[in-house]
Amino acid sequence: SVSTAGDVNGDGYSDVIVGAPFNDAGGSAAGRAYLYLSSSPPIKPRIMSVKDVPFDQGGYVHIKWVRSGYDVNGIERVTGYVVERSLPPAELGFAWEEVAIITSRKNPFYLYTASTWSDSSTNNSGTIYFRVTAITSDPSEYWRSNIMSGHSVDNLAPLPVTNFMSTLAGTNPGANVNLSWSPNTEADLKNYVLYRTDYPNADPDTLTPLAIVTDTTYLDTSPLSDTSFYYISAQDIHNNLSNPVSDQVGVVVSADIEVEIIPTEFALYQNYPNPFNPSTKIRYQLPQKSKVIIKLYDFLGSEVITLLNEKKEPGVYEVDFNAQLLPSGIYFYRIIAESYIETKKMILLK
Repeated sequence: SVSTAGDVNGDGYSDVIVGAPFNDAGGSAAGRAYLYLSSSPPIKPRIMSVKDVPFDQGGYVHIKWVRSGYDVNGIERVTGYVVERSLPPAELGFAWEEVAIITSRKNPFYLYTASTWSDSSTNNSGTIYFRVTAITSDPSEYWRSNIMSGHSVDNLAPLPVTNFMSTLAGTNPGANVNLSWSPNTEADLKNYVLYRTDYPNADPDTLTPLAIVTDTTYLDTSPLSDTSFYYISAQDIHNNLSNPVSDQVGVVVSADIEVEIIPTEFALYQNYPNPFNPSTKIRYQLPQKSKVIIKLYDFLGSEVITLLNEKKEPGVYEVDFNAQLLPSGIYFYRIIAESYIETKKMILLK
């Protein structure tokens, strides 16, 4: 049997009495019990991890630490925790900047979302160091944690380019081909990458770029002699590339222009922006005429609202969603289109 023994050693944690096996069998263990004393955490707080915040545009990390041994019931010495960050140490060591003061709540663990100076990339590790100090009402009494480093990462690629069109810049066969598209709105957009082949359904990852541009137009002055298929991806400053499948265009370079914008597969994209407040866009694509249902669910899986329920022709679409009346939190949106079902997470921060 097991029962509480109260706080025998006075560390703020309950201790436990456990009856010995067969203590009622009349043997050597008869009447015997074992007392297990709890152990409070060390006085110094301890950082467990510094991890990138997933599914975001970068710029933030989660810091998780174990509380001080003086942040427990019955011991009121720790009043809060100071979170500090530093660049990698130079000749004179770390240079600490205070980023937050967290009130002590007797929690076993604490989590804080801290901003970073830059994201990890091919040209910059983005490493940043953190420490946590348990403070008291006496400025001269405090306990510092270990130092741990981490970095943030931009996990989100730009949305696929929209309104990608091609026209002949002249009436003669072999004329130049003018490509144009609508601008992306991502703050971290760097450029657009264009590809060209003489066959459809190519994988742009296997192709050599035709051009890398920052504008929303491009003039192909040496088009292929017959049919050209153009692809485009938006690229951000961390070299994340948007999905190019839905923006595939076939052009017959002659006096007649044949333009085809038909997705080759079903897809549901990550909403943008995310996190958002209070509006966001949900983009999806259909390779065939389908009845489309998009529903929103809360964190517990309860249905919140139906965003779309209608038939759509093949193509690429966006649903505008305004969460003005909803509380902050994690939500999930799900699409059902024929046999295609996909669910993604969105975060509403007010």
